[in-house]
Amino acid sequence: MEFEVDLQGVVRLDIERTDGAGRVLARVESLPFDPEDRSVTTACERQLAIESVQQFPVQGSRLISVESGGDRVLATHRFHAVNVPPARVP
Repeated sequence: MEFEVDLQGVVRLDIERTDGAGRVLARVESLPFDPEDRSVTTACERQLAIESVQQFPVQGSRLISVESGGDRVLATHRFHAVNVPPARVP
């Protein structure tokens, strides 16, 4: 996933993954970034992505600047999974 965002002045960058209702499922802290570049690219392992969308077919992400006064959301992304393989039953 790629976010286009102004990173000037950002010291620490986190990303949250949310479910369809906006509840936080996971947070990754201290993403590497270049403040001169206007984009941040994130990825996860294929199997983790498949298992995640099988459980939560509507998800979102929030790119967050962690600041002394609190978190500031820089960008959001919402997606709906399609053509998801069925979950395996052990």
